Amino acid sequence: MNFFDYFQIASVVIFLFILVGKILYLRLSRNVNPIAIGGGKKGVVLALELISIVGLMVWMVEALLHASHSGFRIFSAKPSYSPARITARFDRDLFLAAFS
Repeated sequence: MNFFDYFQIASVVIFLFILVGKILYLRLSRNVNPIAIGGGKKGVVLALELISIVGLMVWMVEALLHASHSGFRIFSAKPSYSPARITARFDRDLFLAAFS
């Protein structure tokens, strides 16, 4: 394993620590439900929200499998437009759209 593999693993772990910390902070100190997936949403908006959450989880697992040099891959395609890259780009664009 090289530096970039450790960097990928550390990035995913730090992201998860920040996410869990934010969830705990909002729940315990502010008494707010921080995870309101699909609350009051219908149709395409609900579908996009659920797809983005699942896509993010799949992408994190794929990044960890790649960094650990595991023999198992969720997306084994090698072209530049593999399902993993398309999913990652879609999730990134959706995430950025949520903050704009």
